[in-house]
Amino acid sequence: MTTAQSPDDAQREQIREGLTQLATGVVTAMQSRRPNKPRRDNSSMSLWLLGLIPIGMACLQLAIVSRGDAETLRSLTENLNVTALVLATALPLLSTALTWVFLLIILMAIAPRGQNRPKLTTLVVWFVVICVIDFFAMSLRYMLFNAVIFGVLLVFMVGVVQLATRLPAPWGERVGAIAQKVSKALGISLLVAPLIVWLGFLGVWLPQERLTVGETQLAPVYVLSSDVRWTKYMDADHKVHLVPTQSITQRQMLGTPQSTWSKTPFALIRGNDAPKPPNPPVPPAVTTTVIQPPPAPTPQPAPTG
Repeated sequence: MTTAQSPDDAQREQIREGLTQLATGVVTAMQSRRPNKPRRDNSSMSLWLLGLIPIGMACLQLAIVSRGDAETLRSLTENLNVTALVLATALPLLSTALTWVFLLIILMAIAPRGQNRPKLTTLVVWFVVICVIDFFAMSLRYMLFNAVIFGVLLVFMVGVVQLATRLPAPWGERVGAIAQKVSKALGISLLVAPLIVWLGFLGVWLPQERLTVGETQLAPVYVLSSDVRWTKYMDADHKVHLVPTQSITQRQMLGTPQSTWSKTPFALIRGNDAPKPPNPPVPPAVTTTVIQPPPAPTPQPAPTG
């Protein structure tokens, strides 16, 4: 025996079924659209981040040069030439960056089961370009540092590959997966840590000078700004001072002697054959004789008659 539903119960059942179908349709539409969602193009974001690297390096160098002194940092930023700071920080690293791009290409070429191995012509072109740049623009010290870092990374990769091939199948795959993550972290640490150390030893981007204030010689100093009234400079202890410009009697550039490890291969081969300006000739002594004119005659008074 069946009981008849009241009109209100039938209406409620229809509304419930309609809401259920609506929710099911929305969920189905969202699930069908999710796989077809277009991926965002992160190439422009990567370019922006790549362009911010020199600015970040320049800010890090400002913090290192100020040595934590807020007054020095304010003085540096007050008379800051942003273009000179960024170029003086990034350009010395240009040869190292290009060298590491070439070394990473070599790792891609010798890596086992490499899918995107570079062509032989690409390796030859990169080799010639890097040799020319490093011969003229990279010091022997940085060549040694880069060779040691690349050697450590290469030995680690070769050791991991040998270990992964000799172990049984499940252990070898696990070692290879772990090694991929560790190699990325090792490569980043071996590049970032020397970069920070190099910025610490780079020093101030301004040239060293010698100032003679009155009878006192100040050296080395870094002139931050100068006008007709005041001259602001930073001393060797990275303290900022302000003196009247009229009290400066002499301003001279300082040439720091370079060791063998600070020279490029080109400078090492060339030696000290650069022409030096000759000493200016000393003018002969000149004796001048001053001839005094004869005294003028005294006028006689006119006679009176």
